[in-house]
Amino acid sequence: MKSLVAIALCGALAVPALAFAADPAPATPGAAPAVEKNKKDRQVCKTMEEKGSRLGGKRVCRSQAQWDEIAAQQRQEIERRLSLGPARPSN
Repeated sequence: MKSLVAIALCGALAVPALAFAADPAPATPGAAPAVEKNKKDRQVCKTMEEKGSRLGGKRVCRSQAQWDEIAAQQRQEIERRLSLGPARPSN
């Protein structure tokens, strides 16, 4: 009876191992961009604080690609303003 239980236990443990062996991970270099594309399509929600308000902010949801584009535009605007130099008083 004990040997029957041991055989059943070994068989139950072998089934998941066979499932993993049947589905090997892709070794092609083209597999990584597919994962990267899925990360860019993922929805990311952020709480945007309203200036001058103590009531918190509103929640904004966009894809990761959209957040990256907004960050790039903000970076370009900051670099543009820094390249102009300090503001001069007008007379």
